[in-house]
Amino acid sequence: MEALLYCDFKAIEDYAKEFEGLNDICMQIFDRPETLKSNLGQLQKNRILGIFLWLKNTNKSRVTTQKIEAEYEKFFKPISRSSISNYLNQLIKENVLKKQKVGKTVFYEIAHEIPTILDSDPFWFVKNFCIYPVYICRTSYFARKLRIEKNKEVAYVYKLINYNLVRNRIKKCLVCPFGIKKQYKTVLEKLEKQYITLKNLLPKQLVENIEGNFGELKIFNGISLFPSWLEVKGKIENLAKDNKKELNNQIDTIVKEWEISKEES
Repeated sequence: MEALLYCDFKAIEDYAKEFEGLNDICMQIFDRPETLKSNLGQLQKNRILGIFLWLKNTNKSRVTTQKIEAEYEKFFKPISRSSISNYLNQLIKENVLKKQKVGKTVFYEIAHEIPTILDSDPFWFVKNFCIYPVYICRTSYFARKLRIEKNKEVAYVYKLINYNLVRNRIKKCLVCPFGIKKQYKTVLEKLEKQYITLKNLLPKQLVENIEGNFGELKIFNGISLFPSWLEVKGKIENLAKDNKKELNNQIDTIVKEWEISKEES
């Protein structure tokens, strides 16, 4: 199974370069500076649980302290292994995690099944789980697919899926108690303004499908990419085929607007 095994940050950067300003915010985190030490422990526990959330997407429910440390530093400012161990033990006491010893190795996993969040307010989820890693890695997955996609309409659907993953991630970060709301709000306003030009000629049903199914995480009622990526890919290709004319009109309009913008600048 070709699961979301790794995050290709370069693929995300390559994708983001196509949209003005997106490269500067696509992977940005606007959390309270860790130097302030305000709720630092809770912030780092939140991020550790975010690593568990992301690893669950790779079918790795049980992980070691070393694995958590290695994954943590890919996404966040590194912290010591002893700090990670302390947080893991705290989360066990809080009945959030459980552990199992196999020989000399201790494995940790989430103690309860992660629910699907159906309501419109994700506050209580992001209060406990940092959703940054899993959004970034889903974005990375589609960015890698975009690199090799030859069909113009399918490629554009991939681009809109990733744009919505960025939008949806920023929306969750906006309600996160550790995020700097003013900065996330400013970023989201810029994204929404540009998004109008990217989808204004497309059918409502197509846009809603991209926004709610492919451009959203499974835990927020988005479509699961696995175990059958081929099935998901087939659905995307059918969407592109059924809306080929509208997608081409949208692409042509954007290209013309960009050409005019370059001439004016």
